[in-house]
Amino acid sequence: MKKLIYLFLFVSFVSFSQGYDRTKYKTARKTSNQAYKKLLNEDYYGAIALYNKVIESYGAIFQLQKAYENRGKAKFELEDYKGAAADFTECIKLEKTENPILFNLPYPADIKQTNLMIVGEAEDIVEFYLKRGYSKYKLGDKKGACEDARKVQEFRNEFPNEIDITGFLSQYSVAQRHLDLIESACKTVDLAQEICEQPALDFERVERGEITAETIATCANFWGMRGQAALKISNYRGALEFFTKAMDYKVDFELAYVGRGQAKFYLKDYYGAIGDYTKAIDIYIANDKYNSPYLSNAYFYRGYSKGMLEDSNGACKDILRAKELGFKHEKMQSTIDIVCK
Repeated sequence: MKKLIYLFLFVSFVSFSQGYDRTKYKTARKTSNQAYKKLLNEDYYGAIALYNKVIESYGAIFQLQKAYENRGKAKFELEDYKGAAADFTECIKLEKTENPILFNLPYPADIKQTNLMIVGEAEDIVEFYLKRGYSKYKLGDKKGACEDARKVQEFRNEFPNEIDITGFLSQYSVAQRHLDLIESACKTVDLAQEICEQPALDFERVERGEITAETIATCANFWGMRGQAALKISNYRGALEFFTKAMDYKVDFELAYVGRGQAKFYLKDYYGAIGDYTKAIDIYIANDKYNSPYLSNAYFYRGYSKGMLEDSNGACKDILRAKELGFKHEKMQSTIDIVCK
């Protein structure tokens, strides 16, 4: 195991030396130091701007992981959870590439006793998983949050006395609350998955009493939330799958139709999007839900989809109806000007 570590360090040194450019390195280090000072002074936007420069301009010759890590921390503080999750994911990927041994749990006893550096590295990984997990939780991705929380616990089990999460967030109660929220999500996910990942239309389950009105509502919401979480991270094909599963439990699930329509829209399946938006609109109108913001959303994006298919008349009617219902969008007026002329 030690020989592997020494070999890795030697290869890393050789690779760095071969790609070394002293002038660029100095510039990158200076920019990174300026970014770190802004991070310490809680100028998060300034820090992000400088770390962007480090990553985009000097990524090949500087410590990318540290830049992603600190940019992720800045985004986390600004509650840009999507951006933070993406940056912490990059940190984890880079750590796995540079130090794959660290992810081979459990560690042999001799490694833990003789290699003090491994504790510090493991602490970094725990912070990445903790903050990424909480970011996923805030984005509604409870399953992803749960998986990251379990990774946190795996590493903490290796070093129960050495790894302290209090330094990762402003105070222990906050850090612990983050973990408690995520672990609560784990219980919800585990319970829902046990029931909801089985076929929805299984008559034997109905006879056994497993499929009840409460179960149907739970599973529809479970898959609907996973669909919404997938949309937030631009996983449109995943969103399609999850919203479709939600409909298996609730065929008139209007939110699932809006969400699946949104996924199809971004995948440029405009005919499919129009079909889902139309179904959602019909359900909202049938249930007299004219005040729902999702109804106006469905009208706007159905109109936009029609416009993409050169149905200007249909597009104009839908977008004007969305405006009547109070829908707001930065492209509202410009779209009306184009399709309603």
